[in-house]
Amino acid sequence: MLGRFMQWLTERIRGLFISPKPPSNLLVRPTPPLTDAECEAFFFQLLDGVAMGWGSGDIQRFFAALANRADEARWISWLKHLDVRLETGEVLPMPIAQKFVRFGEVASGTIAQRALDIGTNAIARAPKASKSKSDPLAASAAASDANTGEGSPTGLASTIPDPGANGNGDHTITSVDQPQAENTETVLSTAENTSESDLSVVAQELEAWIERGQTQADRQKFASALLAFDCAVAIDANCRDVWMYRGDALAELKRAKEAVKSYERALEIDPKAATLWSRLGDVQYELKRYALAIQSWKRALNINNRDSQAWANQGIAQGLGLGNWAEAIACWEKAVEIEPENSDLWFRLGVGHGALENWELAIVNWDQALIHNPNFKDALVNKSVALQKLGRTDEAEAVNAQIQSLEAGNMIPMPDPATELAASATLIDENSAAETNAQEEADDFFEKGLEQYEQQNFQAAQRFFQRAIDHHRDPILVLRYQGLTWKELRQREDAIACWDEGVGGGTR
Repeated sequence: MLGRFMQWLTERIRGLFISPKPPSNLLVRPTPPLTDAECEAFFFQLLDGVAMGWGSGDIQRFFAALANRADEARWISWLKHLDVRLETGEVLPMPIAQKFVRFGEVASGTIAQRALDIGTNAIARAPKASKSKSDPLAASAAASDANTGEGSPTGLASTIPDPGANGNGDHTITSVDQPQAENTETVLSTAENTSESDLSVVAQELEAWIERGQTQADRQKFASALLAFDCAVAIDANCRDVWMYRGDALAELKRAKEAVKSYERALEIDPKAATLWSRLGDVQYELKRYALAIQSWKRALNINNRDSQAWANQGIAQGLGLGNWAEAIACWEKAVEIEPENSDLWFRLGVGHGALENWELAIVNWDQALIHNPNFKDALVNKSVALQKLGRTDEAEAVNAQIQSLEAGNMIPMPDPATELAASATLIDENSAAETNAQEEADDFFEKGLEQYEQQNFQAAQRFFQRAIDHHRDPILVLRYQGLTWKELRQREDAIACWDEGVGGGTR
């Protein structure tokens, strides 16, 4: 009987640790095909990747990541449209034309051949002056060929810094009237600042790739996000956050072993980042490396021992992973000290005592969970099992009646802290004083939320922000931080919902 009970508990508690999957309706929702503008943006992203050293495998993954929105025929159609635009007056800047050629040389197939033709024709159409020695791009290409002893079929260097990239990492196709290169005097006058300028361009490009990756991740496009973060790594392999974001994308793609390596690389750069140790623990748990996961969470807690999620996760690995229920209980007790209003933590603590057949203590903890969430069905079911174990059948039947009522849709209203605050304020003054008091309380909650956020106690921060939202003077600001906190907790759907509500004006 205990074995079946533990199996039942395992199924229910496991869902409290693993990040929830997107709703099924999102998984089947048809995605629109790429527009011409989107094709251009993504294809230039591909060209940047090839210029940074992507091989055939990277190129295949790029097209696979977008396969649900653009098949080969769609890409060929866009390339034909681009070719027509170029033939009727638009100009492809020389560095971008060169990247088209490079892609055509590296890749194979119809798309690659079409790109090679476009790049070659664009170079052939370029004014002769732009390819003279007064043009620094041509001079760079000549120097490259002279040093290597061989050149590309077009006679240009295969990799040249791209002045066609703006501050957002995007490329533009210029009109025929735009100048294609600076004159010699301008180049000479700015030669002294080349180093600083190059550093600035690199920093902007790095930031642009990170932003692209985060945007794709927020849209649940994790394969595309990974490609962007790979590009960022190619620019700066010593950026901690890039390796962390790359690990997040790999974890979402269920490539846990690769995620481990990415997080470990980030920790080589910054071994004192509690968040990184915690995320490393998460993927080690997914790989069933429970001892290593516990070790990682302990490292995180040595840096920040107020992280209730790290304590909770360590308890799950100790209990469900290794069967060390006494250690699991100790971890969950620490988590409850930090977040005494978290019903999930009380539920887990009850599970630990139930596993050791301490039924009375288990019931006490499940009752605590029900105080904070009276509709917590799993807590009610567990409590009923424990009461039956103790021979308290009448109480068990009463709990079963609650479960049936809950299943029938008779939900008990949840306590709303913000409403309670407003009610207490009304007792002081039913008019303006009530609203003033509520706003002051909301401001206080918001400040506490910021403190918890800065200490990386994201669960606690989320609860304070929730208490602040209804009466804060600037609800859009609260929503923004709520979104950031949900993102840190890897609840991307909730993060996007907060930001969408903020864009809509913060109305609730």
